[in-house]
Amino acid sequence: MSKVTDPAKEIVDMCNFFGNLKSNPSSQKTYEVIAGEFSGRVDSIHLIMDVYGERLREFADILDATDDEFLDEEIRTDAREAAKFLEQLFNLANVNDSCSNRVGQVLRPEKILQIRNISPVLRRHSTMSQLSSKELEDIRSALINLDAADLFGEDVDEWVKLVFLDGIEDILIRVNCYEVFGSSSTLSAIYKSALDIQAVESNYPNQVGDSLKGLKETLATAATKLMRVDAGIDKVSSIAQKGGKFITLLSELSQ
Repeated sequence: MSKVTDPAKEIVDMCNFFGNLKSNPSSQKTYEVIAGEFSGRVDSIHLIMDVYGERLREFADILDATDDEFLDEEIRTDAREAAKFLEQLFNLANVNDSCSNRVGQVLRPEKILQIRNISPVLRRHSTMSQLSSKELEDIRSALINLDAADLFGEDVDEWVKLVFLDGIEDILIRVNCYEVFGSSSTLSAIYKSALDIQAVESNYPNQVGDSLKGLKETLATAATKLMRVDAGIDKVSSIAQKGGKFITLLSELSQ
């Protein structure tokens, strides 16, 4: 049986990961520590900083979209304000600061606790599964071995292909850093690529290659697992909550 998680727990886990990074020496700059930690997994540390901020903003959206009559509004407000405060970690004006000092200033235990306090509520409404090592490797393999030349027909504009490939790279970053950013982040990236696929199929009929068809199936399988569809839970990302069409989209893509 797969392990379950929720958006609040994943934010706590993400903050704990960055909070446990070690500076050697203690004066080592924030960007140097991040670059060393993620070397070989991403092309630019700015991508890590961007995803970190995106995760916190999506978490705030999930808080706003959660409807629970038993939720103490003070707990929701505290969690939202904590998420906003935690966004400061990778402020570009401070990436040259000592990582130890920066972590101590921003990743405060009381702020992380305010996020943790809302986890029981979000687990009722936004439960997600955690992917196994094999499931992550299946996604990674499908993305890495993607035959770009067989994705689309020759009538698809080059800029469309580039936008789509950027989305694929976005998923790969989250898969490679899954232990940091979790299921919410992976699902969000998959959803965005699913929308790209749908747009291409709509605007360029009969221009979808076999390679893209295989990718669609892989993404649909992964997202279905993440969203715990069998449990009837369909609100697990800010995008899915706002649009409410993610399950429908997955169904269409897997056909």
